[in-house]
Formats: sequence, structure tokens, C-alpha cells
Amino acid sequence: MSVREDQMVRELSHYIYEHPDEQMALMPVYDAARDHSQRGTCTHSRRCPLVTTGAVIVDERNPSFQVG
Repeated sequence: MSVREDQMVRELSHYIYEHPDEQMALMPVYDAARDHSQRGTCTHSRRCPLVTTGAVIVDERNPSFQVG
């Protein structure tokens, strides 16, 4: 599954709003995603951050469960 730049911008914006202490670390990714979303192409000479994702499954009914 792929994620569009505008979706990343929306999620990053919300995350930064909720976690302002992480803003400085996330701004390069946010700025690159926003530029890509607005321009529709990369103009950064391949210097853009690589974004990868993974899933985490949380069982809120059994908080003592640990993956190990």
C-alpha cells in the first residue's frame, strides 16, 4: 500500500500539533512532503527523506502482553 504526500502532510501536521516537542525533528520530513504534494514532483535533487512505515498492534484489553 502506498501513501500519498498529501496524506503524510495531513498526518504529520496533526502529529506535530499533538506533540510540539518533536516539531524540530519532523520539520524536514514535513517540508519535503508538503513540497511534493504541492508541486506533484521532486525538486530536491534526491535529498528527500525516505519514509517507511510499519504496523504496531495494540491490545488495550490486555496491557500486560509484551512482544519479546
